[in-house]
Amino acid sequence: MASYSGGMRQRIGIAQALLNNPKFLLLDEPSVGLDPDERVNLKNLITKAAQEATVIYSTHIVSDIEALAGSIIIMKQGRILAAGAVNQLTEPVEGLIWKMNVDYSGLATLQDKYICSSSNRSSDGIEVRVLSSTPPSAWAEPVYPTLEDVYLYLIHQDEIKGESPA
Repeated sequence: MASYSGGMRQRIGIAQALLNNPKFLLLDEPSVGLDPDERVNLKNLITKAAQEATVIYSTHIVSDIEALAGSIIIMKQGRILAAGAVNQLTEPVEGLIWKMNVDYSGLATLQDKYICSSSNRSSDGIEVRVLSSTPPSAWAEPVYPTLEDVYLYLIHQDEIKGESPA
């Protein structure tokens, strides 16, 4: 086993966990070290296993949770911050997420002033998602929160700029 890559060892561990069709499956960071194709295969395996077993999936990869989980628990330092389905978790954060395009210098300024949940290149510069109880600029538009937005809100809610949410 020591001569195998991390991804190969991870796949072997997943295969071992699925042997004998367990009724309870505890997976801790199972997609670490897997390439995109193997991550898709893993999601398919877990979806199938979840039809007949209770699956607890611990990870920091939010897209995996959004794709797989019916019920989610968000924790910080061993404390439960929130629990529920994705739509239940996103509801309190609605109206606090804004999307806007900035250039590179604008991104640094924005990140100094606000919690930014993501920044992605776009044809107009960089598309940024900002957590704020008020619009961070005149051209910011409200967007529906993702689970990643919820996580960052819960972890950083004391740092969110603007008026406190109602």
